[in-house]
Amino acid sequence: MILDTAKDVLRRLAHEVAVDIDESELGATAHEEANLTETPHLGAIIVSDAEAPNGDSLRVHAFIELYDNEDNQYEAEIEGEFERLADGRDQWRKKMIRVLDAGPLPKGG
Repeated sequence: MILDTAKDVLRRLAHEVAVDIDESELGATAHEEANLTETPHLGAIIVSDAEAPNGDSLRVHAFIELYDNEDNQYEAEIEGEFERLADGRDQWRKKMIRVLDAGPLPKGG
């Protein structure tokens, strides 16, 4: 269940997560090596580990594919921390994304 929650949070914050990854040193290099032409979108997300130290925070380790509209793509391994907002609507905010590794993938999958 916690892995599903982590994947859902990453999807909800997809644009923020993609920008953070793409603007990191490793992400920028992978972006260039994969010949992306624009800010990428999130593709497949594999959450390998997640923990919720309390009900209002979430730590995630995941592998994420990022792609552009021309099917250029790269993969990034990340760690992230997220915090539930106190508005009672199950909204989350990103506290931190750290890119551990990133590299290009073959065009089109």
